[in-house]
Amino acid sequence: MATPKPVFSPACPIPFVLQPAERIQQLKDFLPTEFGQLQRVNVEALIRLYENGEIGPRQQGDAPIYLVEGKRVDKNPWQDESVPPNAPKWCERPSPLPATHRELRKPRTQDTMAKRTTKVGITGKYGTRYGASLRKQVKRMEISQHARYTCTFCGRNTVRRSAVGIWNCSGCKKTMTGGAYALATPAASAVRSTLRRLREITEV
Repeated sequence: MATPKPVFSPACPIPFVLQPAERIQQLKDFLPTEFGQLQRVNVEALIRLYENGEIGPRQQGDAPIYLVEGKRVDKNPWQDESVPPNAPKWCERPSPLPATHRELRKPRTQDTMAKRTTKVGITGKYGTRYGASLRKQVKRMEISQHARYTCTFCGRNTVRRSAVGIWNCSGCKKTMTGGAYALATPAASAVRSTLRRLREITEV
């Protein structure tokens, strides 16, 4: 009676085995890249280890192989304080994804991050959360705080908010206080009119 073949299912995935020839080709393709040039000493040493047979087929669960400046080490170099911080370090770990997608991927830096060039509205920020009335209030506040206002000194429409309660005129370069989200608030207008009236009384 023939032995039944194992049945693989999502609960029992097919084991991933990385063959040396396949890995060598991946590393050689990776070398010309910018990140590959930074790790050249480790990548070339790793290729030699695969070609010499010191590293055989690898699969998930195998212990990682660490390299520092082209030399194989036993300890994790990221946790070893004796390793210089600027030394090129490498961790060779089998992965079910292609090396170009996971292990050999260039780290994301500030220069490679996606830039958002379009303004995001209230719907894009909050979706359908917090209720329509609250979203409407937030929208009014955001519009008022980013709007331009007329300067009382030079008369130009060049006043914008630089901080909470601080407004700056780019025309006459004057800085003035105001509301948190609008240059003039009802309370501030009432105080100004009261001060003006009291000033006129004292002058008389």
